[in-house]
Amino acid sequence: MAVSLKGCYTVKPWEKTWCGRLALSELDQTGQVTHVPTLYFYHPPENCMYSTIASTLRDSLSRVLVPFYTLAGRLHWINNGRLELHCNASGRCLKLCFDLSI
Repeated sequence: MAVSLKGCYTVKPWEKTWCGRLALSELDQTGQVTHVPTLYFYHPPENCMYSTIASTLRDSLSRVLVPFYTLAGRLHWINNGRLELHCNASGRCLKLCFDLSI
């Protein structure tokens, strides 16, 4: 499958969200810190423009980041090798790609 990157966006919450620091639980402190990328495949609707798909996905992610504002934050190391979540509305990365074989 040949894939073409059409856009890379930083999507921030639609509305202002709480900003501050959250301590992680002991369970959250155990294990390996890793990034888990998620990849979704969709069949585009007939006669639908790329710009419409991209705009809808960006808008939807932006709106869902309001109630799930912690997902728009960043993890930071603090004293004694512990992690803390900085809720700062930094946003999430959204990359839009298309299969060139379709």
